[in-house]
Amino acid sequence: MHQLVFVLASFLATSAPGTALTPEQQVLAAEQEWVDVTLAGDVDKFASFMADEYVAIVSNGRMFDKATWVSDLRSGRAKYESVKLSNLVVHVYGDTAVVRGDFTQKAIGNHPSSVGKYVNTWVKRTGRWQVVASGFSSVPAAPANQ
Repeated sequence: MHQLVFVLASFLATSAPGTALTPEQQVLAAEQEWVDVTLAGDVDKFASFMADEYVAIVSNGRMFDKATWVSDLRSGRAKYESVKLSNLVVHVYGDTAVVRGDFTQKAIGNHPSSVGKYVNTWVKRTGRWQVVASGFSSVPAAPANQ
């Protein structure tokens, strides 16, 4: 997360005053804000980043939708203690953007702690970016002796 914040701060610092953010910067900012509201436990704000048709696929092949993830957070079946994103790459195609990178999360409940790779697909609607799909792939932990 610190790397993403540094990258975002660098983008903002190099922009001339009054210059609008590029679409790539907007999407990176949305990624970070989505993480921030998740950690803050602001479930309504968390849900606002997701399109109604949102779907995620995780390493074991399980699929879940917006309603399931929001319900897990609201009920306490999932709680995030930390989420760190790194090595982010953003590609924007008009009103669609794809973000890929690495994640590390410490969590409890239905969304366990893990380290891995992810991809988010964002769509710009009525002037704001919303995530429509995610894919998460956990990376097995290295053996303790290595």
